[in-house]
Amino acid sequence: MRMTESSELPDGEAAVLAEGLRALVQSATLEDGRRIIQANPELLTKKALWLAAVLASGQDCEEARQFVLFYRDLLQRCQEIGVETAFLEVKAALIKGKVEDQASQREHRVQEILEEIIRPATREEMPQRAELCRQALELVERERNPVLWALLQFKWAC
Repeated sequence: MRMTESSELPDGEAAVLAEGLRALVQSATLEDGRRIIQANPELLTKKALWLAAVLASGQDCEEARQFVLFYRDLLQRCQEIGVETAFLEVKAALIKGKVEDQASQREHRVQEILEEIIRPATREEMPQRAELCRQALELVERERNPVLWALLQFKWAC
């Protein structure tokens, strides 16, 4: 990632901020990023946010620009609510994303199963259909989708 230093900051200050931002953006894990922010309180200033925005605008790659903007936004959130709380928010968002991704995968698998069990089956295919219904029942929550759950129960029994 290319660093762009500002002529509006004294050279020493710009270099310190740029080095801190570089370390943060290149941190291997969120925990490493948290430690870098805590060890470099100068990153929790308006000047650091400004320099991060400059750094982001200087990226040729959109993915790199978004990555830098993520850290700029994280630094701003750290300023607003504190480092620990901001990182807890990020971790919670990541967990929520994983849960939503898992739910999406479950829904996709149920859809595949439904497509398979609604087409006509031969007598030889019936044990496989029953197994597919059982698998779908493990993925569908009765309370959230009682009609589908009942349909699967019916198809499993037939």
